[in-house]
Amino acid sequence: MSETTLERVNQREYIRQARELLGAEKVKIGRIPIWLKRRLVQAVKDGRIESDWPAELRFVEDILQNDAPTRGWLDHWGSARSSRSYVKGEMFVSEPYDLCPDKMEKIDQFAELLQLDWHVLANSWHYPGYTFRVEFWPREPR
Repeated sequence: MSETTLERVNQREYIRQARELLGAEKVKIGRIPIWLKRRLVQAVKDGRIESDWPAELRFVEDILQNDAPTRGWLDHWGSARSSRSYVKGEMFVSEPYDLCPDKMEKIDQFAELLQLDWHVLANSWHYPGYTFRVEFWPREPR
């Protein structure tokens, strides 16, 4: 085996072992929970998100990646089932490599815009120990 191949095998094994040890919920990459799709479409209809895309469910991925305040922190994103008692059902997840104050501010803007609760965990699925995990879920009415 070449050194590069061996490094990739070792990296895959590291990731497998870290996932097993830390127990992060698996992310279904590229999957947007239906509750988030509906909120994004409604935000375009209401004018809270300016978009060149029609306010329709089939364009929601384009709206999410191009028009919502997600630039800089939307990476390795998808959905995951939550094992936490305070989150019911499916969460929206992004696992970026870094989170600076500017990115945290954008995450908060995104959450406020769509009435979401969120938090950051050091335990991620994509590359444990090298990426953070940002989890979003619908805010409960107060």
